[in-house]
Amino acid sequence: MARLVDEHDTRERERSADELARERDELLRLQRLLLPASLPAIGCTQAAAGYRAHNHPLSLGGDWYDLIDRPDDRVVAVIGDVVGHGVEQISVMGQLRAAANAFARVCDTPAQILSKLEEFAAELPDADMTTAQVLMLDGRETIGFASAGHLPPIVVDTKGGHRIIDTVKRPPIGLFGDGTDETLSAGVGDTIVLYTDGVVERPGVVIDEGIDELARFVAEHHERSVSEIVDGALDHFSPSANDDMALLLLRPVHERSDRYRLQRKQVAGVQIIS
Repeated sequence: MARLVDEHDTRERERSADELARERDELLRLQRLLLPASLPAIGCTQAAAGYRAHNHPLSLGGDWYDLIDRPDDRVVAVIGDVVGHGVEQISVMGQLRAAANAFARVCDTPAQILSKLEEFAAELPDADMTTAQVLMLDGRETIGFASAGHLPPIVVDTKGGHRIIDTVKRPPIGLFGDGTDETLSAGVGDTIVLYTDGVVERPGVVIDEGIDELARFVAEHHERSVSEIVDGALDHFSPSANDDMALLLLRPVHERSDRYRLQRKQVAGVQIIS
């Protein structure tokens, strides 16, 4: 009788594991469907992004990123993180990402984009305490950005030096903080690093140390392509990650030109996949 009970328990555990794996696959598929399948080819900026799920079977959350090529030749980069895990948070993430993409096409500044996103999120259950960060690039070294409770951007220069950019302490979305536009400087060949907390938070590590560790990793590999750095960083940090991870890297190449604008019309739809 004891052996029959043991065999039954084993079958139940195996079935539960299979169901858990199927549920995780479904959530991960949904998460990936709501993230960009690829990033647009920008012309003046190389870009790469990646996402890694939490190590726990069902702890998939609401990390997202996006890159928008505006008709006025400005580029908007967005990264964000919805608090919590599960299908509800993934759904909220998809709605916020779509809204941010739309606002990024019509608002004039990063702070305006965040303010509109906050108005949208006020009507969205489970969107409270979402963090987000928006950058707007126009081919110049001075880049505008705004953050809502998000972690500071990192800039790695062409010699491997790095700077962690101080940000105004605007609260996360849902707490209605004042929108403030800030600036950072990044020249041709520099690498701008945007990330969610899963990349830099891990048990026993102070978050500032985690941010510095990410900055050093990118600095050590700054001569590689942005796609290689993204893949390498996610591989390096994911074994000890305690949350979802999203990473978006931007590298200014040159100012836009009339030739680029002509090519843009001729190759509409061509994309760079990270």
